Amino acid sequence: MKALLIVDPLNDFLNIKGVAWGAVEKSVKKNNTIENLKTLIDYSNKNNIKIFVSPHCYTNKEDINWKFGGFIENFMLKNKMFFTDFGCEIISELKEGLKDAIVCSSHKIYGPQTTDLTLQLRKNGINEVFVAGMSANLCVESHIRHLLECGFKVNAVKDATAGALLPIGDGYESALINFNFICSSVLTTKEFCKKKTLKKTLKKPRKKII
Repeated sequence: MKALLIVDPLNDFLNIKGVAWGAVEKSVKKNNTIENLKTLIDYSNKNNIKIFVSPHCYTNKEDINWKFGGFIENFMLKNKMFFTDFGCEIISELKEGLKDAIVCSSHKIYGPQTTDLTLQLRKNGINEVFVAGMSANLCVESHIRHLLECGFKVNAVKDATAGALLPIGDGYESALINFNFICSSVLTTKEFCKKKTLKKTLKKPRKKII
């Protein structure tokens, strides 16, 4: 069974008032990310494809006191990204479509290793996942890598994600290289919506048992 996984469809990434908007705005607009996410979600709802959400949120006071971290970790903590109800909230454009989605426990860095995502996927009989959301070379790629290691067939929807544009490089372009290296397929939103994601079971006539 197949599922759509949306990683971090949250205000701090995709809202003009979000903490990371300044870094990802150009990539989001170039890819038409928000609109493509909405298209994926609407298509999945209409075709009975289960949707899972993996949110990023810091909920404990202990999270603020971490003693070390990488460049982006330090940026998130310093700027209190995903620390507020607003920052951790699903963007308004996608809320209605995700009202029946399975929202997993929040991840704290990039991957879902410390969340219940794998458990929820397994308990719902999922063996293939299409991944979209934010941001391409960090949380999305980390989710893809973890799910691959857990034995899922994993695909990336390349225009329903985006990445930070920083002096050190283009996060989205770096992710595309790895998507093509490691995923079973890398497709567009349009291709996802044309793909036969629901297999029809052909009923063969039973042989008469004499």
